[in-house]
Amino acid sequence: MELIPLKQEHIINIKKWFQNPRVLEYFHDANEWLNEINNRENEYKFIKHFIVKIDGIYIGFCQYYDYEKGGENWHKSYPINNTYSIDYFIGEDNYIGKGLGTLLVKKLTQIIFDSTDAKSIIVQPEPENIASKKTLLSAGYIYDKTNEIYYVKK
Repeated sequence: MELIPLKQEHIINIKKWFQNPRVLEYFHDANEWLNEINNRENEYKFIKHFIVKIDGIYIGFCQYYDYEKGGENWHKSYPINNTYSIDYFIGEDNYIGKGLGTLLVKKLTQIIFDSTDAKSIIVQPEPENIASKKTLLSAGYIYDKTNEIYYVKK
């Protein structure tokens, strides 16, 4: 599996995946996500976007960002200094249920810890997204019941 920095030619894949009801169930507004991706060199430069490739085939998308720069506040009391967050999905249905989401999260986590000042990564999947919760746990993340987030520390 490779996580390749997103290029313009990859956007066609992402647009296709955002038409998949399984992806839209948790990512909701495709236009909002595509706006961030299309403005990745400007307003959303703080977000690092990747396309996921395996055996020569693009199968998914992921991104990471410095949580403080994202302007979000779902962390509750979890400390956010040097904290990053991630988003990810497998877009190709034929690659679901094969453990690739866990591999993706592990690779993305390693990239963040190797290339940033991150001391921790936090994630808050949709409450009904059981697959994502299992993926995070399988990738070594811990569930923080108080703050209702998953985290991993460097």
